[in-house]
Amino acid sequence: MFSSGANNEDLIDNKFTRSRGIIPAEIVGYGNTGQYAFQMGGGLNIRGMAGYKATNSKGLDSFYIYNGNKGAAINLELEFGKLFKINAPKMLNTFRFNPYAFADAGILGNGKQYGGLRADAGLGTTLSINFGKYNKLQPLVLRFDVPFFLNRVETGANYVAFRYVVGINRAF
Repeated sequence: MFSSGANNEDLIDNKFTRSRGIIPAEIVGYGNTGQYAFQMGGGLNIRGMAGYKATNSKGLDSFYIYNGNKGAAINLELEFGKLFKINAPKMLNTFRFNPYAFADAGILGNGKQYGGLRADAGLGTTLSINFGKYNKLQPLVLRFDVPFFLNRVETGANYVAFRYVVGINRAF
């Protein structure tokens, strides 16, 4: 279970993420900088934590808590795309934008250690691409999330800043 997204088995099962090259290697992974920008829905789904190793310190004992074996989260999305009615040509029915506001919060544990509450909030949108009513493929959903707020950041980083996350499929 990961704090920000799908586990390795889910990534291998997905036709877009199982092969190298479709998603650039520079935007995938975990590191101390949190500069990675790809997130696939799953795990605790705290989108703002994509790429962060999430260090937790208790006294002299410091450990990473970006993955673990137990956790709980709440993820909220408020869609507001229907507030803006756009009459698009019939050809554009293949594409559908859906903007939303989101908030995520969760706690992840690894053995007897917990990483503390992690939370984010921001705006996002999805672009759904339908392949026609006679095609058996499910729509391809591309996601762009901007988690403006994080409740825990690395030393020297700002709690409110421009961050972005791209993904395939809905967050949950």
